[in-house]
Amino acid sequence: MAIVLQKISLGECPNIDGVSSSWIFSEKSHVSVIGSTYRYWKLYNQHFITLEYISTEGSKHASSSKDMWNWTASRIDVVEADVPDYNYPELKGRWALLVAGSNSWKNYRFQADVFSMYQYLISQGYSKDHIVLIAEDDIAQNPSNPTPGTLYVKEGGVNVYDQSAIDYHLRDLTPNDIGDILQGKQSDHLPKVIKATANDNIFIFWSSHGTPGKLDFGSDLQKTISYSELKEGLQETAHRKLMMVVEACYSGGLSAWIAERQFGFGQYSRFIYRFGIFGCRFCIGRCLLLFSDG
Repeated sequence: MAIVLQKISLGECPNIDGVSSSWIFSEKSHVSVIGSTYRYWKLYNQHFITLEYISTEGSKHASSSKDMWNWTASRIDVVEADVPDYNYPELKGRWALLVAGSNSWKNYRFQADVFSMYQYLISQGYSKDHIVLIAEDDIAQNPSNPTPGTLYVKEGGVNVYDQSAIDYHLRDLTPNDIGDILQGKQSDHLPKVIKATANDNIFIFWSSHGTPGKLDFGSDLQKTISYSELKEGLQETAHRKLMMVVEACYSGGLSAWIAERQFGFGQYSRFIYRFGIFGCRFCIGRCLLLFSDG
């Protein structure tokens, strides 16, 4: 804040964002807050624009839509039109690796998201034996769960939990095991792996906490997997096309890290890299990496 105020005193217009709220007080006591409306805002072209409102009454809407769109558009890279076409080999199979990298009841959402993704892939025709799912599985039967044996991504939604879908628990794996699973290195320790070839597409979904340079691998970032460890696993993985979606704080840094090092992947989504960085500023990071061998 001191830096921002100093820039303002020098006549500069710093790039700041934040949140503000209005409170609704009890008409009886006039001191008890019974409701509030939070407003996410950014400074754009020297004007405050509201990206969205979130209210305790359940209402949620955006304002300043034109300014909001202009600000969003300013964050999008323009992809050159002369990007060469790639002649991909014939598609023969689809594989997926789904990882809920954070455990414990307070991290309910990560496992719920991963099981929801599992259900979606099954609905889209993925074979169960072509999906590897990693989760600690300490939520569905947790004593704090009011409906044991269930996981939901939204109130009133469908139960996405399927215990039979779990292939490995976080506590039984190391970061190196991720690379071995992706590269099809089957063993007594890893009986189910991804056996992809140059004719197969691979989808990876990772949902967890994150910190600069690392993703959670259990125990609230006490056990992590580094970007370099992920790189090692990805670089040696056979594939026709590979897409990795990371839902974690600071996940935009992963796409930037990979882009800067140019690991030989033929195609990279610059637009999503910028979106990932934007997400990090709100501590909500979502990062999408697209790779191919074209």
